[in-house]
Amino acid sequence: MASEPEHDSYEWQELKRNIAEVLEGLPEQQKEVMIMRDLDGMEFIEIAELTKLRVDHIRVLLSRARQQVAKELQKTYSYGKGDI
Repeated sequence: MASEPEHDSYEWQELKRNIAEVLEGLPEQQKEVMIMRDLDGMEFIEIAELTKLRVDHIRVLLSRARQQVAKELQKTYSYGKGDI
């Protein structure tokens, strides 16, 4: 019997739920840009054409979105490690 694929594990499903939850809390443009770039794999120029934003602005939005997602995930997964 084949083992369960890693991406179907409980931990992976939980991580995906947590990321989706964090994404919902982002400002709309940050969320939109992050989804287009990181989930859909679009190039910056494609995102710029669709959103009518400049590439440098897209980079800033994406950076801020990634920072916020990382911060929130760190809070979620570092519970019990130090800060009490």
